[in-house]
Amino acid sequence: MTQSNVKDLHTSEILFHSIGYGLLLFVLIDIIDLVVPFHFMDSVWELQTLGAVVERVPLPLIGLVLIFYKEADFRAKWELNILKLLSHASLLVGVLFLLLIFLCVSNTFRINKLNDDRVNAQANQQLSQLQQTEQQINKATDTELVNFVNQLSGQNTAPNAQNPQELRSRLLGELGKSKNQVKVESETLRKTRRLALVKSSVKWSFGCLIAGDLFIRVWQATRWARKTTK
Repeated sequence: MTQSNVKDLHTSEILFHSIGYGLLLFVLIDIIDLVVPFHFMDSVWELQTLGAVVERVPLPLIGLVLIFYKEADFRAKWELNILKLLSHASLLVGVLFLLLIFLCVSNTFRINKLNDDRVNAQANQQLSQLQQTEQQINKATDTELVNFVNQLSGQNTAPNAQNPQELRSRLLGELGKSKNQVKVESETLRKTRRLALVKSSVKWSFGCLIAGDLFIRVWQATRWARKTTK
């Protein structure tokens, strides 16, 4: 290999290393922007942030591969210290991702309960309003009931023009249908939210598992960086 080819190869390796460091810096800035301000103990924030971090994992992995390319060739002493630090950091990050699986699962249960409570509260409020209307209809006199229907329909019909008992039965029947509709819609909403939550949780949990394994593999493959001295 000619001296020119060696120089070109050296330049390419330096370029790989530089791009690798650049990718790590980009990810670091992005992660800081993502997690600040902190909202610890907020299950929704924790799970969404965890998911966002998992989805950014490919960039630091590519960056590490580029940085460690060609092992200790053409490295200054100060860079070897950085490589040693990055190698140890890979193990730390890998273990951290594996531990985050438990956080992901626990937050999933908390968020599911929170979603159920919100849906139940909304449904109970609607059912309570329907129940109050039902009680008003049952207590209303025939004249009050006809006037109530006239107000709703915007018409002005004489009380005797409509059968109060038929009106009462029809209104109560419609209220019963409304109650059933509220229950069905609440259950559908509950299932829809639970399914979306579980899908995201499973996706990010597997992402943490894969990320943890890959970062640990980086640590194992860069044993040379922890032993190399100049």
